[in-house]
Amino acid sequence: MSPDGPLRCPRCRKVAVEAHAPFCSAACRDRDLLDWLEERYVIPGPPLEDSDAGPDGAAPPQ
Repeated sequence: MSPDGPLRCPRCRKVAVEAHAPFCSAACRDRDLLDWLEERYVIPGPPLEDSDAGPDGAAPPQ
C-alpha cells in the first residue's frame, strides 16, 4: 500500500493485485498490452521521416 492508499489498476481503477501489478487482473493487463500492440498509445516525439529504411534503420538491400 502506498501512502495515498492502495495501488489502483490504471485500466479499471480496482485495487491492484500483486500477481498482476500494477493491474487488478490478467484481463486488464492483457487489454493494456493489446492497446500498445494496436498502437492506441503513443509516446510524443518528433515526427519520423518517411524513408526506405527498415525497422532497424538499415537501408533495404538492392
